[in-house]
Amino acid sequence: MAKRINLEEQIQIGFFEYVGWRYPKIAPFIFHVPNGGTRHICEAKKLKKMGVRRGIWDVFVNIPSHRFNGLWIEFKANHNKLTKEQFIFLESIKKNNQEWAICYSLEEAIKVLDSYFFQKVRTLNSYEGMLRDLEKENDNDRCNTA
Repeated sequence: MAKRINLEEQIQIGFFEYVGWRYPKIAPFIFHVPNGGTRHICEAKKLKKMGVRRGIWDVFVNIPSHRFNGLWIEFKANHNKLTKEQFIFLESIKKNNQEWAICYSLEEAIKVLDSYFFQKVRTLNSYEGMLRDLEKENDNDRCNTA
């Protein structure tokens, strides 16, 4: 049986290879938050006690730019969308004046990172419509639980 390739993992590995090549001196300040994946139930319980939270995005660039206090990147494969927890975390990102991007390819992630450092402008994010849809879903959920 062939081993299943995790596209999101492969994109992220390529991203950090690029970071190490292009930005070696600041690479330690660009890191992955190991929140996802499958784990044994005992390990998952231990990590939860240690502070692991649902919805935290994949990568944080802990370096301010001209206008933002940092950059969060969420990697997605195929047509996957943000979870409700990730959408809630996005609201926190925005409130803290941090840049953000949802990337479906290595090329897109590289463009976002380079733009963050050099162009100093908000990267146009084509996922705003998806976020509005999620916001509507969250509003409906709040109404149904109230």
